[in-house]
Amino acid sequence: MIMEFGVTYTIPDTQSPTWQPCLKLGLAFNIFMSTLWLGALVIFMIQWAVKVGVLVGIAPAVMGLTFCAAGTSVPDCLVSIKVAKQGKGNMAISNVFGSNVFDILIAMAVPWALRYTFYGTDNMIKMEAEGFNSAIFILFLVMLFYVTCVCFYNFKLPKKVGYLHLAMYVVFVAYVFITNMEVFRERLHHEVEIGER
Repeated sequence: MIMEFGVTYTIPDTQSPTWQPCLKLGLAFNIFMSTLWLGALVIFMIQWAVKVGVLVGIAPAVMGLTFCAAGTSVPDCLVSIKVAKQGKGNMAISNVFGSNVFDILIAMAVPWALRYTFYGTDNMIKMEAEGFNSAIFILFLVMLFYVTCVCFYNFKLPKKVGYLHLAMYVVFVAYVFITNMEVFRERLHHEVEIGER
């Protein structure tokens, strides 16, 4: 309710008659405010996801690879479904790939570049996700499988391929949880042993 109120009154409705005389200014302000809201909500989402993970004993890497990834990809999924139903398959696929390319090259690169610009490179950002290399390798295999399916079915994806991809995602999530929970249990056991000494 509070968020809806804030979004409604801080992001201008460029379709209203009020903004028609200065439409370009309204569009620029709309994009600026939308980006601010999106950035703030993403920060809250990540902080809360990490805290929930700590409470239930799930590593931040797992929360990022599963819940946060799913949460940020749901809007892309809905957009792709909508345009695919309209017969715009190219737009649906382009939306998925474009979103991920943007995330990697802009959403990750710009904050890191700004941090290094202001604070220097003495304290480099370290990726400490357990099993991160294996997760990347699995995702690479999934992408390879997807490209193979697209070529094999002559750029048409039947329903069975979609179900197969869903099954693969379930397997991937299960793998991430199992491997990271094993690492978590090993660390806990090691800390208990150190404490007993």
